[in-house]
Amino acid sequence: MTPQVSIVILNWQHPEVIDICLRRLAMTEGVDYEVVVVDNGSDPDVVSALRKHHQDGLIDTLVPLPLNLYFSEGNNVGVQHTDPDSPYILLMNSDVAVMRPDWLVKLLAWMEGTAEYRPTVWGLMPTQPKGGPLDIVSAGWSHDASVEPSHARPEGWCCLFRRSVWRDLNPAHPWHNGFEQATAESVRAGARCGVLFNYALYLVHREGASGGAVGFTETEPPNIASWFAGLDIECLDFTLGPNEHSSYLEW
Repeated sequence: MTPQVSIVILNWQHPEVIDICLRRLAMTEGVDYEVVVVDNGSDPDVVSALRKHHQDGLIDTLVPLPLNLYFSEGNNVGVQHTDPDSPYILLMNSDVAVMRPDWLVKLLAWMEGTAEYRPTVWGLMPTQPKGGPLDIVSAGWSHDASVEPSHARPEGWCCLFRRSVWRDLNPAHPWHNGFEQATAESVRAGARCGVLFNYALYLVHREGASGGAVGFTETEPPNIASWFAGLDIECLDFTLGPNEHSSYLEW
């Protein structure tokens, strides 16, 4: 069966972190998906642990690399190993934990503009969804006052792409700036992008838990403000159920 979503997870060391990620991800319901894990040159014992996850069915495709290619090129390799017929690519950091089985159903509903998941309560950001399908949906967002008009840009720790708008991340920006540049270029070329504000009941991101020493110099200086200048990034929300708060800020 062709998966609907190809989930690409990059790993470097920290087997205890990706262990939680993979086991929580297995609770996902309602969407056919594949899990592609790229290991960025971890120690042999870490790769052995990943091979066990592969044998247990928590990983569909395991790509062990002999050296660390970092975030941009590592994710490019992961996408190259996905099913080319799946309509969606989802980048997920290994320090993300799924909290609810329907998280991917709702993420796809936002992507396709399904009416029942449109929110009625808005958060801090000034723009609101215009309705209709999107091409990129990011859980989480970065606020940047220098970026007009929406002051928002997507983050790469859990970001869903329509495969047709995917662009390889620039290895000249080995860390997260490669993601930001590629996403901005896709939006500038016509892709519609939205960022999710209230995701806390669905996803937990233990920010920094999957990282390590950077150890590289970018060959091109990043210029995030110019990449996103003039791009209207829509601000979205998960619609919560009748017994849930409309915002995690209301606790």
